[in-house]
Amino acid sequence: LGIELDGKELDDVFWRFKTVAEKKK
Repeated sequence: LGIELDGKELDDVFWRFKTVAEKKK
């Protein structure tokens, strides 16, 4: 992706994406 994130930021983005994905079901 060309984006560097630390563990906490990556985890936050992951859960935000997961929440959005589940809302679209």
